[in-house]
Amino acid sequence: MRAAKPRLTLDTPVAQPVRVLKPESAITMRRMMEGVVIKPYGTGHKYARILGYTSAGKTGTAQIYDFRSHHYTHLYNASFMGFAPVTNPAIVVVVTINGTEGEGGFGGPTSAPVFREVAAAGLRIRDVPKDLPEMLPSTSDEKADEDDLSIADLGSSPMPPPLVAADDATATVDRPAAQAGTSLDQRALLAQNESKDQGEEPRAPNFLGRSVREAIERSALSGVPMEFKGSGIARVQIPEPGTVLQPGQTVRVQFGR
Repeated sequence: MRAAKPRLTLDTPVAQPVRVLKPESAITMRRMMEGVVIKPYGTGHKYARILGYTSAGKTGTAQIYDFRSHHYTHLYNASFMGFAPVTNPAIVVVVTINGTEGEGGFGGPTSAPVFREVAAAGLRIRDVPKDLPEMLPSTSDEKADEDDLSIADLGSSPMPPPLVAADDATATVDRPAAQAGTSLDQRALLAQNESKDQGEEPRAPNFLGRSVREAIERSALSGVPMEFKGSGIARVQIPEPGTVLQPGQTVRVQFGR
C-alpha cells in the first residue's frame, strides 16, 4: 500500500506515494475493515453501507477524560474512518464528533452515517463507477454490537475463511463431498498453484445461474474467495465473470428464487 499526503481540493498537486505496508498486509487490513461494514454484527453494518458501492472502515468510541476530577466521564469522542470502493479506493473520510453520550453516542450510530453521506456525495461528484447492484438493505435480525469500548480486540481475530455467507443465515451450505480421493481444499490449492505456474492472472469465475452449492464448489476449485447473500440461483455477480482480480479480491454473488 502506498500512502499519499491528504489534500483538500482536487487541483492540489499530488506528491509521489510512498509504500508504507506490504501488499499482503494491506489486503488483510482491508478485509478486516470491510467486515466492520458487511458483517451483520459489524459495528458499522447498519450505518456505513453506501448504496451501489462497497465500503470499509472502523468505528471508534473514546471516553473523555476529566483532568480536574482525574476520572473518565460518560462523554465520548465518537469516530468513524472509512473508504470506498473497497478494492480500488477513490475516497477516504474521517469523521469525529466530540462530546457524545449514551449508547447512541458510540462511533457507529453517531459518526458512520456522516461518513456514508459524505462518501456517497464525494463518489457521485467524482463520478466513480458503482461496484455493487443497488439492492435493498439487509433485513437480518442479527444484532450488531455497537459498543466499540467492549470490542477493542476486534482486529486480533484470524482472517475469515474464503467462503462467507453475508446477511442470510439460511444461505450457509456445507461443502460438497470430496471427489476422486481429493478434498475441495486440496483441489483448490492445486488449481491455484497451476495458475501461478502458468503465469495466468486470476479471473472471476462464472457463478451466474448456479445454485449455492455449485457456486461454492466452483469457488473452491478456482481458489477465488466468494461471498454470497440469499438462496436459490445466482442472479447478480460483482465483479462480472472473466474480470481480472486483484490478489485476495472477493467475488460477491446475490442469489434469488
